[in-house]
Amino acid sequence: MRPKAVKRNDWQAPSRTEKAGGRRDLHKCPVPGCTASVLPSMFMCRDHWWALPGRLRVAVRRAYQDAQRTGQKMPTREWTKAAMEAVKFVTPLYRLREVREASVQ
Repeated sequence: MRPKAVKRNDWQAPSRTEKAGGRRDLHKCPVPGCTASVLPSMFMCRDHWWALPGRLRVAVRRAYQDAQRTGQKMPTREWTKAAMEAVKFVTPLYRLREVREASVQ
């Protein structure tokens, strides 16, 4: 017996789990306090990724692609350094946004 297909209207975007091919291997955004689920192919959630300056996005992406080209399974030092720098940059911005939202309510 085949599983029932999910009925969806044309205007509905697929869920993150559906985009991941039904897999449940999503991970959390690495920014402390962020609970967003992220696809395995992404480093952090969309909001935090686009809050990074271009130089940091390029550094993370380049270090990740270099590791893939060499076939390494473990993160490289370059990727780890770029990732930590990116998280350090975004964390204060995230906390500032939380404070602003709390003061509005």
